[in-house]
Amino acid sequence: MNKIRKTYKFRLYPSNQIQGKLQFILNNCRYLYNTQLEYEKQIYFLDKSYANKLDLNNLILDWKIINPNLKNIHAQVLQNISDRLH
Repeated sequence: MNKIRKTYKFRLYPSNQIQGKLQFILNNCRYLYNTQLEYEKQIYFLDKSYANKLDLNNLILDWKIINPNLKNIHAQVLQNISDRLH
């Protein structure tokens, strides 16, 4: 028996305030992704090993001190960046 799957397509029209918040989150997530990627490259260059997700998630606390804007983003969003890197 074949199942019929329905899909829906939505278009969002965020206000200028919401667009600003989304841009803030995306910019800081991009910063964190690039920081984690650079850390991975340094670890591989020095030890020929890789950092795992747990190491990267633990380092998020240190990076929050360096970039206080990361404190305004939910922790699961930041941890998801580590998941995407691995």
